[in-house]
Amino acid sequence: MTKLYEPFYRLTIEPTECEREIIGSRPFKRLAHLHHYGAAALRTPVTHSRYEHTIGVWSLTAHFFPSDQLLRLVALLHDIGHLPFSHAVEQPLGFNHHLLTERLIESQEVAKILKKHGFIPQDVIRRLNENTPVSNQEKLLSLDHLDSFLRDTTLAGTCSLIPHESLGRMSVRGNGIETDEETALLLASCIVKDHELFLDPFNLAMDALLAEAITLYMADKPLVSMENIPHMTDDEVLTLLRGSSNKKVHAHLKLLFSQQPTLVQTDDESSAKLTVTVRKVYEDRPLIRHGTAKGREMVEKKLAELQELKGRFSFVY
Repeated sequence: MTKLYEPFYRLTIEPTECEREIIGSRPFKRLAHLHHYGAAALRTPVTHSRYEHTIGVWSLTAHFFPSDQLLRLVALLHDIGHLPFSHAVEQPLGFNHHLLTERLIESQEVAKILKKHGFIPQDVIRRLNENTPVSNQEKLLSLDHLDSFLRDTTLAGTCSLIPHESLGRMSVRGNGIETDEETALLLASCIVKDHELFLDPFNLAMDALLAEAITLYMADKPLVSMENIPHMTDDEVLTLLRGSSNKKVHAHLKLLFSQQPTLVQTDDESSAKLTVTVRKVYEDRPLIRHGTAKGREMVEKKLAELQELKGRFSFVY
């Protein structure tokens, strides 16, 4: 692999020898078998993997920061600790993918590659936990979230931007994406549309059903220990669930894979079999280059729509 072509942004990146070995490692290859969109990928066209997302973030980082080898490694390793179906089962099973990511960076396979090429695993972890253009806590649009918002909405058919064309209008200032006023408003629209999809109550219900099915399975003489779950793929977890003797597990699988709308939203929470809550939204803001007060106000007004998505939603089935 002399060069790697990223088709979403139409970027051709030449990986370093260290990056090549990480991409070829078992922990990294596992990302190709994890749905980025969680269990919602079972009912939406948004079916890309954590691998595709990670290569996208790494390509963007290499594009904007070709000489920052440590930041490129942060981009390549930032999601390596995700569980099967990404966020769907993380909290219900008591895991934290950030901690799992750190452990994998310090694991024998990844740490050996890093040390071989002169990098200290703890330095990668330290940079990963700092505010950077890859990921930050400053409410600035990062490269990580930029890829998610664009990739998700493109696959859903709701993106108003063509990623490889809009990339030329973007740059990085500090830790955030900067662009012109028109593109910033289109990015804000993508951010809202992606939230509308991944916070759609029915999609959240899919995650909740899967989480409950795995919880039931793990409480009933499981064939694997809880410690093994983070290292599995989506298909491996589904295979475990299909082999369960628990009727409730199979009932949940039927709901997850049903072609008919068997979940029904209800306003009567007392009769609900399933309730999901939206408390958090990602308030990322693109920076505007030479913008006007009116333009900034329009972007803020569009992003304010995110708050309307919060609430509790109940279902019967």
